[in-house]
Amino acid sequence: MFRNPRQVCADCHFFVKEARGVAPTPVTLETSAQNRALSKAGDYSWHADHYALLCVHTVWDEGHNFLPETKHAVVTSVDRRGQCFFWKHRPGMLIPAAKVLQEREAHEQEASTDRRLTVVGLWIAVLALVVQVVLQVATAAKWGPFK
Repeated sequence: MFRNPRQVCADCHFFVKEARGVAPTPVTLETSAQNRALSKAGDYSWHADHYALLCVHTVWDEGHNFLPETKHAVVTSVDRRGQCFFWKHRPGMLIPAAKVLQEREAHEQEASTDRRLTVVGLWIAVLALVVQVVLQVATAAKWGPFK
């Protein structure tokens, strides 16, 4: 049966690097597709000391309770399905737009589930009405066991 692929930070749009200490406020930069691929291979040579890797949604941040020896596991091994704000990486899209689109996609999924449950409920109600009508007709016509 089809199994959804794991959702890891290296594939998430919100996996970024942040330049700290070079300006009055941190500068958030996109992690390129090439650097993401290197991360998956365990190569962090692209990661300079003045950058901190993090999740924009603050699920994790290298600067807060982060063990450097677990970096590779955090970025590539931990399956984040259902645990955070994972959204597949779209190269070139800025973070504010990605946040809005990710939120919109989540709302559409919820609405789709609600619609599906409503349709199932309506089918059950229709089936119950049909059965009730058939039973009433059978009773009135004295068919089968209703004689």
